Amino acid sequence: MNILVFSDSHGYLENMKNVLIQYKKDVNYVIHLGDYVQDVLEIKSSFTNYNFINISGNGDFKKNLPSEKFFSLYNKNFFITHGHNYNVKYNLVRLSYSAEEKNADICLFGHTHIPMTACLNNILYMNPGSISQPRGENSYTYGIINISKDGDIRSKILEIKK
Repeated sequence: MNILVFSDSHGYLENMKNVLIQYKKDVNYVIHLGDYVQDVLEIKSSFTNYNFINISGNGDFKKNLPSEKFFSLYNKNFFITHGHNYNVKYNLVRLSYSAEEKNADICLFGHTHIPMTACLNNILYMNPGSISQPRGENSYTYGIINISKDGDIRSKILEIKK
């Protein structure tokens, strides 16, 4: 099973739309990690074949949506957050404590606009970067997670060249 992961779209939808068109037969879930909730609401109406999971970020003012969620998909525990409440621009210490307390298998976050993946204490951490406003890179980025039938987790950051 494949899951697309986006963050920090900030009102620019074209790249997300193109990725969703590209993966229309290979992905069931799309996770958006905040900044901007409105983008997900707009995209959902055009891409009804996907299941969307999203949270708010620090740029989502007056939106009645949690800034983090914990849930299970494909027998894996997910902890998702935008990241601003965990100081992820400095390090992953606070985030990793929370992910471990929640028994997460996968922890997804955004906020920094810089893509990264790491495995720490058997937890996959992924920041897909930004699909609209990259920092430190010349490409827009997003993530994809594959969970095999036997439970193996693979992740990848993919680029869209400017």
